[in-house]
Amino acid sequence: MEIHALYHDYQEMLRRERPEIVRICTPVSSHCEITTACARAGVKAILCEKPMALDMEGAESMIAECAQAGAKLAIGHMRRHSAHHQFVKRFIDRGELGKLSHLSASCPSNFMEWGTHFVDLMLWYAGEVEWVMGQIHGIGAPRHRFGFIDVAPVVGYFKFANGAVGLLETAISGTRDEDCSQLIHIRGERGELVVPLAGSEHGAPRYCRDGSLTWIAPEIHHVSAFQLEIENLCDCIEQDKTPLADGRSGMKALEVLLAITESARTRGKVSIPLRQRKNPLEIMMNDGLQVAPQVNLQP
Repeated sequence: MEIHALYHDYQEMLRRERPEIVRICTPVSSHCEITTACARAGVKAILCEKPMALDMEGAESMIAECAQAGAKLAIGHMRRHSAHHQFVKRFIDRGELGKLSHLSASCPSNFMEWGTHFVDLMLWYAGEVEWVMGQIHGIGAPRHRFGFIDVAPVVGYFKFANGAVGLLETAISGTRDEDCSQLIHIRGERGELVVPLAGSEHGAPRYCRDGSLTWIAPEIHHVSAFQLEIENLCDCIEQDKTPLADGRSGMKALEVLLAITESARTRGKVSIPLRQRKNPLEIMMNDGLQVAPQVNLQP
């Protein structure tokens, strides 16, 4: 299909081009509106960048609109398609680590932008989360260019339904993205895995069996995860399948991130499903919470 023009109005683009697939790469505050318009215009598949929405109301609305229109909704958690994350998923599902006990991740400072990738993968590896506890260092830094509020640093602790515990921290080990390890560390009763977020840039995952001092790094052939997520979406249209990173999985990752901030707001443990449908950071700002300065935790 040939695109005839560069459009400044997505509604005009939908009317004139009537595309079958749309990729939404706009600020997160517009995701719900554009997704709804695409679904109602008859778009067959929508690939929306992450995080999918600012709050649970928006995420639920996107899923409902796409379901009603019969449109496939995928969220840009393309890391699931990476060869090394596929390896890790199969490794865990085969029981190579036995029962999982701990998953921890250290990510850069943009909590919503980066944290969504780490949380999505942790949920993919370990399953549903039952409850969350979180803490943040104030809010109200200038609104991020992608449309959400920046908070840093952030610590989130969560309990999985399978008994494992999870830990997510941002901007603890440094103030720059490159200061953070960008790793997921997974422990089970039979061994442990260390998984870089981006395998081709930061090396392959490596695992160690209990009782062994040897770390093993499998040889993995890397293909662009962006290419693979598009191929997956096309397959889903042709074969009527659910995308690997579908709307519901995207909403679950968003739910954990919001639960961390809701825990910080309410000063207590927050159960999943999350009862708060609004964005807790927006609520705190609307309530006049004093802005806290960004903090450098480097020694």
